[in-house]
Amino acid sequence: LGDKLGERLGRFINTECTTGAVKTKGVVTSAATGVSAASATAIAFDDILGLEHSVDLSYRNLPGAGFMCHDTTALALRKLKDGQGQYLWSDGTQAGQPDRLDGKPLYINNDMASSISSTAISVLFGAFPKYHIRMVNEIRLAMTDQRYWEYDQTAFAAYVYFDGNVVDAGTSPIKKLTH
Repeated sequence: LGDKLGERLGRFINTECTTGAVKTKGVVTSAATGVSAASATAIAFDDILGLEHSVDLSYRNLPGAGFMCHDTTALALRKLKDGQGQYLWSDGTQAGQPDRLDGKPLYINNDMASSISSTAISVLFGAFPKYHIRMVNEIRLAMTDQRYWEYDQTAFAAYVYFDGNVVDAGTSPIKKLTH
């Protein structure tokens, strides 16, 4: 039961901290616009370079700085080649290390836009440690058997209070690629 509740809460917190706009300001919502892609339905390597260089150099080189996208977007990025037909993607060479794009880590987050389409925010780049999640108190677990008495069942609910936002000194440490 603990594993199931933990997984469900983790997925909920990830969704809110990725695209939330009401109670939690997700990283996609709070990221500044970096560049607009040349195409509404594709990503070129020039778009990736533009996004990377739209972030201040001091943030680009911080530990934890990298790219974030949906798995289907990662597939499109894996297919990018240079002028000599060489792939620009490099697999993580050490166990537990993320794959790399232009030498920077690429983090997969399936709560981001799953398609490369008009108005989609398909890729983020920046210093992700600058996005802070604030947990308020502990996760609280409640149980009741009164509501489901007639079915001989017991209900469990977990409560968590949190919020998140980019800590920004006015220089936008995380930026987005829009279409």
